[in-house]
Amino acid sequence: MDNSRGHREIKLLIWSRKAIYIKYMKHMTNGGLATYGRVLQHIYRHDIRAFFSKCLTSTIELYNEVTQVLLEKGLDTRPRSIPYPQEIEYIHKQSFLLEGLGRRESLTGEEVNQLHFNIQTNHLGISLATAFSQVTDSNKVRNYVLRGKDLAFYLSKK
Repeated sequence: MDNSRGHREIKLLIWSRKAIYIKYMKHMTNGGLATYGRVLQHIYRHDIRAFFSKCLTSTIELYNEVTQVLLEKGLDTRPRSIPYPQEIEYIHKQSFLLEGLGRRESLTGEEVNQLHFNIQTNHLGISLATAFSQVTDSNKVRNYVLRGKDLAFYLSKK
């Protein structure tokens, strides 16, 4: 094997592992932002509120740093954007709010964002399951993790 090719492959492998780690950090900070924000609204003791406020602030800082690194490296994908309408269109049928219970013709912007986030989550799950399956000594654990990988792959293709 060409020595320079081997070094490139090693560098690519190291970088891809770092990329997975950085994406994992972003995913975890998403969870932290949601959790700390939700918890903070129900706390009345000053010392505990101060603690969760600090947790939320540091999570925001980490989220911004991780997002910036991903954007600079071209590793963060943005959800599809919905163009602004060129003209105002009024809703004429009153059942729009009730359509959430049934089938609609189009998705809302928030639904598009959630689908994008779910796909990212499944891709991260595939990467992590692959890594965990490669380092475990237990066949039982390996098979369990690979079943999770297959499920994440299946869901990301739906």
